[in-house]
Amino acid sequence: TILFLHEPYRHQDYIFKTKHITQLWCELCGVEWDGETPELYFTKLESDFVSTLINKDRPIFMIHPFGGSEGQSHKYSWARDIPMCVVLPVIEEFKNDYNIVHIRREDQIGYQNTTPITENFRALAVLVELSSKRLLMDSFGEHAAAALNKPSTVLWVANSPTVFGYDLHTNIVA
Repeated sequence: TILFLHEPYRHQDYIFKTKHITQLWCELCGVEWDGETPELYFTKLESDFVSTLINKDRPIFMIHPFGGSEGQSHKYSWARDIPMCVVLPVIEEFKNDYNIVHIRREDQIGYQNTTPITENFRALAVLVELSSKRLLMDSFGEHAAAALNKPSTVLWVANSPTVFGYDLHTNIVA
């Protein structure tokens, strides 16, 4: 038995934002880190199912403005989520030319002129693959886009792209 009871979030390289979290995990567990991101593969059945969830009359612009855990008392986190004053003008600008797909949970804020998607992680990843534009925050969508080699715009408030991000993306730090 090998126990991996390490805590990278209390490591000085995490606290001082000098290394990516994946690199920290590998170092703590004695695994060589080569900087690679995971690769995702989908079945035809998964792709076909997800295609039925969205209107295909326009290209997909995916937004993922909120993160956090289910049932959290506050629906918005200033330190993590994309502010409404940013999301609303983006939706307004692109609503006529794109089908704006909004990754969200049932308990999160919704936006008009978007298609809310609350599916499982695999279905959401298929949607990331199908999308032509993405506006994301540091959460699932950003990591899935990196794994699928889909350059995206990622907005950062309190977290750091040095620790959680990918050079593939356009990382905008507040």
